[in-house]
Amino acid sequence: MMPVARIYFVAGEDGGVGKSTYCSVLAEYLLSKELKFILVDADRTKQDVTEKYQKKIECLTSFFSESNKLETEANIIYDLAVEEEYNVLVNLPAQVHHLLAHWIKENNILDLAESDRIEICYFHLSNGKIENLKSFDLALELFGERTRFFFVKNLHHCEDWECLNQKHLLDKLSTLAVKIIKLPRLQSKFKEAIDSNKLTWLDAQSHDDSQIGFRKVARNNVKLFLREIYEQLDTLSITQCQTPENNSIASKTPTPTPTDSNNSTASKTPTPTLTDSNNSTVATTLKPKPTQLLQQKPIPLANKKEV
Repeated sequence: MMPVARIYFVAGEDGGVGKSTYCSVLAEYLLSKELKFILVDADRTKQDVTEKYQKKIECLTSFFSESNKLETEANIIYDLAVEEEYNVLVNLPAQVHHLLAHWIKENNILDLAESDRIEICYFHLSNGKIENLKSFDLALELFGERTRFFFVKNLHHCEDWECLNQKHLLDKLSTLAVKIIKLPRLQSKFKEAIDSNKLTWLDAQSHDDSQIGFRKVARNNVKLFLREIYEQLDTLSITQCQTPENNSIASKTPTPTPTDSNNSTASKTPTPTLTDSNNSTVATTLKPKPTQLLQQKPIPLANKKEV
């Protein structure tokens, strides 16, 4: 039975491991599938994904806390999924595991999700370091068999992944059916230009800045970067949801893939279209309308004090 909605956690306990990069790509992918979703930026210090996508999709800022006054702050993540039937994309900050665990256990989230048909997808970004693998191990223990896990190898940070060949880890990966996928390398200069200009991935494909060398080659690099990730995501079945009311699939059926000059399939995923930001009709159309829950905006983080 298909889930009513999904909660996508993008995690990785270390800072600078690629969480925001992958979260922004995942947001672009969900947009391309015309999926109804909301972005929740859970980093109190830097909402870089929100800065890029707040004009394209509904974005909220919330965070996890053990404080008596603020411990319900993260509840909107689940409430949006079950009450509004929105898919929720959550960009987690670094060093959040113990707070996430507190929220999961205190609110019995895993049991609720099972009964409400909310599927939890956990994307763990890794740089191949031992501490990162330990944090993933903790996440496996916390969520267990009722969560779909995706281990994302960030190829920009590590090329040798022998660290995964530990028997106890391999056993868990097999038992929990963890999918291992990749975040391909994108040249640092291009990535810096995208971040500094706060470009969405769609906008980056038409961006032209001769002063920093972001022209044809850069745009093509972005295009290939996205294509590789989209092809992986297409194999994971993470976009189809079934609503109880009309029993219909919420995600868009992929269009037939064009073939290359050799009459072979170019890729399983339609190539991201080279359009400028003024022609971004999908993003404009898909921005969710405000709902009762969304109108209850969290207090700006600058005015919050954790007890």
